[in-house]
This record gives sequence, C-alpha cells and structure tokens, in this order.
Amino acid sequence: MSQRVLIVIQAADKDAANAFAKAQIDPIGGDQTFCFGLAATGDEPATHYWCSTLMPDGGALLGAFLGLFPRALVSGYDADGDPGFPQRVLAGLGLKQVLAQPAL
Repeated sequence: MSQRVLIVIQAADKDAANAFAKAQIDPIGGDQTFCFGLAATGDEPATHYWCSTLMPDGGALLGAFLGLFPRALVSGYDADGDPGFPQRVLAGLGLKQVLAQPAL
C-alpha cells in the first residue's frame, strides 16, 4: 500500500537522497525527487530540499530512508483531505521555497 508523504531533507543530503529515490522508488525520474530548494529567506542558497510523493510500501521504504537520513522530517498526510499541509509544515519550520532567479 502506498502512502503520501512530505519529506524535508538538509541540502547536504540532496544527492544521496535523490540516488535513493532513483534506486528504490522511481528509476526514471527519482534522481530529481528533491529538486525544490528551501531557505529561511526564500533566497538561494537552499539550506533544505523537499518533496511530496507517494511512497510505495511506505513502512519498509520509509524505515530504510530514515536509516540513511536520520535528520529528515517525514510526515504522512492526505493530499486530498488536507492539501495545505505541506505549506503549513514548511511555514512551521521557518522555510520558504527558493525561487530561482533568472540569469542576466
């Protein structure tokens, strides 16, 4: 059974977390799972990255993920019943999504 989860990781874990997602969840696009940066100011550089995803076999994969990334925040939620959950969690953490600045 799949479970919808919100995951927030530290920026230092981005490449390894994306490698895990590619190997364990999505061999095609998993390497881009954590591509949305977060920072307290909303400006670069990102201090954290996040995703909202369906985690197949939630318990086993989440346990393996947290074993590798113990500093990650992982929260299950109902995306249909509570679509504002991710934004509330990010606000509670004092983080805003980093919006990339266009190249000049």
